[in-house]
Amino acid sequence: MIKTKQDLINKIHLIISVLIVVPTALTYGFKPDFQFDIHLNTMWMSLISSKPLWACI
Repeated sequence: MIKTKQDLINKIHLIISVLIVVPTALTYGFKPDFQFDIHLNTMWMSLISSKPLWACI
């Protein structure tokens, strides 16, 4: 039950947050390549892909 103005603001904030976070989480969880282009690109991975393994040691 909403008792004060602060409670009302908190409820509105919670609703807005849920409306943003849940669809984003579902989209990313089921189809991550749809809107997000995330690739692991570290120095170690670039060394492995550009040189033979014995040259990285």
